[in-house]
Amino acid sequence: MRLVPPNQAVYALFDCWGNGKKASMFKKKLTQRIQKKFYKNNTLKFILDSLYCENIKGEGLGWYITTNCLPSYENDCSFNTSSKRTSHLIQIADSIYSKLGFPSKEKVEKRCSNVLPDIILKNNNISNLKRYLPIFKKACEQQQIKWKYFAMLYDKINVKHTGFQRYGTQTMINIKGEMIFINPIEDIHKLNEYRKQMKLVPYPENVTEKTIINQKKLDTTLVYTLSEIYPSDQRYRNKTHEIEEKYGYDSDTLNSLWKIIRTTDSLNQIQVRKILDKRDWLSSK
Repeated sequence: MRLVPPNQAVYALFDCWGNGKKASMFKKKLTQRIQKKFYKNNTLKFILDSLYCENIKGEGLGWYITTNCLPSYENDCSFNTSSKRTSHLIQIADSIYSKLGFPSKEKVEKRCSNVLPDIILKNNNISNLKRYLPIFKKACEQQQIKWKYFAMLYDKINVKHTGFQRYGTQTMINIKGEMIFINPIEDIHKLNEYRKQMKLVPYPENVTEKTIINQKKLDTTLVYTLSEIYPSDQRYRNKTHEIEEKYGYDSDTLNSLWKIIRTTDSLNQIQVRKILDKRDWLSSK
């Protein structure tokens, strides 16, 4: 506790605690001390900060846990970033939003105010994403969250429907260290205009010019076709964890769902094989 800056005290919950009664008691007492000393009566901020730490573990920082383990304890610092765990975080975020909405920065500070939209965006259930789209828009208009969250949500939904993104929020760094778009742009000529509407930084000309050249090679009809196949592949799979938790691994309900999934897979495979037979293995260009 003495070595942790006050504004970073929550990171004690990010440590690898080890196993055993002694470690559990230590964690419980330290958690109570952190909450009492640094959060006082702000239980919501404590919950959101803890949720922030759990969320950040799943974003490539799981390895850090092993370097922070407590000395002299029997350690088990493995960390599981399963879809089941992500689903649990999404459920918590949904629950907090349904009761309290998006907390303001005045109530919980900047880091905590971004936690709920960050986690909601991890959802791959298209119906849930659509439900949040007008909610995000209204929250942006009321300055509760940043417009970038609406842009990211819109792009995620649009990619699932059409294969194209509008605001260029889905990017990655390739092996050459260059920023590239994961999915093609809806209208590359209007990209920076759209980004300006969302108060996002415009992309430099060299990025947009290169994208224009690459997108001229795109088969837009094929992009749409593949975009229709993907949601049908994921639609029922996204429900398996929820059904398993509710009815059990060997339940008739889950077995029936897997029968639907296998049937859908067979139909999708027929479409995909036709594409591969006609065009061979597809590249990103």
